[in-house]
Amino acid sequence: INYYGGEPLLNQTELEYMLTVSRSVFDLLQEAVAGFWNKRVLLLDGAAQKARRPLPDTFSKVVLENNRLRTADEIASRFGLPAVIASQYVTYGETFLHLRTWRDRIVHGGSSVDMIFVTDKGFCVSPTHPAFSDFDWTDAHRYNDAIVSLLPWVANVVGRTVGACTDLITAYASVIQFPPEVAPGYRIFVRNPAGIELAALGRVFDGERVWWAADAEPSQSDRTPSYGALHGRSRRRRR
Repeated sequence: INYYGGEPLLNQTELEYMLTVSRSVFDLLQEAVAGFWNKRVLLLDGAAQKARRPLPDTFSKVVLENNRLRTADEIASRFGLPAVIASQYVTYGETFLHLRTWRDRIVHGGSSVDMIFVTDKGFCVSPTHPAFSDFDWTDAHRYNDAIVSLLPWVANVVGRTVGACTDLITAYASVIQFPPEVAPGYRIFVRNPAGIELAALGRVFDGERVWWAADAEPSQSDRTPSYGALHGRSRRRRR
């Protein structure tokens, strides 16, 4: 095991950057949602339309009250949101709070994700470190009694961030009556330069893989440009 040299330090920096970016994604998502909900959506229920309040453009102002996570009922009543939308905010509230805490510690408090260990199976971390201790580590993740594979934790952060975007937008779309299609039957398929890597992370997120070495040559299934595996599914509700 090697925990000296430039490679672990580079990965430490990348992890801290990932936490910072993931935290920012939640506010960018909320800013976009608030923009169309406040300006473009008219509720068909007249009483609900009168009772609705403008959505804030930051995620924290929706899910938190005095640093306490709001319940779905509290979110629904405060902002006049349907229950299906409020429940999705609750689903990702803990994820957001964890990311915000560590983003603030890194950016404002000078904290770090600490040592990254280089092993023959890939990068590992201590499961007792505060940044990683909330994750649901299993025996399959362990390299030995002291360290675990970093890959499942990375996949969880990415998966939960992408899942929040997908599930919240899907929830909003489920209660909005859209106008007729501009071009019926026309479909657009988008390729992403990071699609292969995201699909591979999806397998890790689903628990099919644990160690980095298996990613040396992506399989055909990894090359499928599908992000379904990165949905924030309820059975994997981790921080």
